[in-house]
Amino acid sequence: MGVLRILVMVAAAVILAFVGFYAYLGGFSNVEASRGSFEETEIIFAVHKGPYQQVYRAWESFDAAREEVGLEACDGLSVYLDGPETPREEARTVIGCGIDNVTEDLKEALRARFPSTVLPSAEAMTATFPYKNPMSFAIGPMKVFPVLQERMAAEGHEASLGIETYGDVDAITEMTYYLPFGVAQGAYAPLYDAFE
Repeated sequence: MGVLRILVMVAAAVILAFVGFYAYLGGFSNVEASRGSFEETEIIFAVHKGPYQQVYRAWESFDAAREEVGLEACDGLSVYLDGPETPREEARTVIGCGIDNVTEDLKEALRARFPSTVLPSAEAMTATFPYKNPMSFAIGPMKVFPVLQERMAAEGHEASLGIETYGDVDAITEMTYYLPFGVAQGAYAPLYDAFE
């Protein structure tokens, strides 16, 4: 068997493996956007400025700190304050845990340790994407947000930010995405102010 034939076979195997892995992650799945709502949620949070691919660093320190305070299960979310046209180094992401379902004593301890705010209820375009492994954090937004933005534009709405929720961050099975609309920008001021 010639060297060229072997190289072609190896290249084909690599491509097939990549395509199969991408399919496993949901890369070829159809995303269905629908009108829904984001429910009011109180969160504690931390911030990250820079490439989305580096948000995990902020999560690592945030997770350690919230566990220290006593929040063992995090109802996790990320809020993307900037669109894809923003330079990577300027992109602002808020990470956090919902605290509506914890005791008042724990809420007070968490509010004392972290910035907190209430994300308002809002109408939103929404869609889900399966979680398979950490690569899903990269593929999900790339697949989902363009579909949501297209639906928003078709209905004449504008979103000021994007929200991605995970449920229990230690047992994620699905990610849900929201583009809220009809909410005054000032409702999210604490998130923007945290970067000043």
